[in-house]
Amino acid sequence: MLDAKCLLAGNRFDGAIYMAGYALEIAIKVKLCHSKEMPAFPDREDEWKDVNGALKKFDTSWKKPDNAFDKESKSWKIHLSEELVNKLDEALKNQILENRDWNKIRIWNVDLRYRRGIATTSQATGFINAIEHIANNILKVEL
Repeated sequence: MLDAKCLLAGNRFDGAIYMAGYALEIAIKVKLCHSKEMPAFPDREDEWKDVNGALKKFDTSWKKPDNAFDKESKSWKIHLSEELVNKLDEALKNQILENRDWNKIRIWNVDLRYRRGIATTSQATGFINAIEHIANNILKVEL
């Protein structure tokens, strides 16, 4: 979130919104990891856990694209979206989706990196404030 605030201070409003969106995405993934008792977001195949929390180690020589591991790992490799929020437990998911700040945030997507000179100071400030509110007050993750 510090990068987003630096971009905001430098009048780089589109970049500030883009970086702030990633900060919330990371906060949600941190929450997902904690809910599955994972120490960190897995980036290697042998670090993924199945739905029951058992560590899976696969012999990749037999791995097929449609196996359970691929489906679970790919389902987490998404960006900030309602789809990602839906992976949280029911209570947390509902708190986010029903929060008025979510309506400000839901427009975020990775293609915002191609925008330049469109966002205003108030839009970027409102976006960052909305993200901080959801992260700090609902997810209980400090950005």
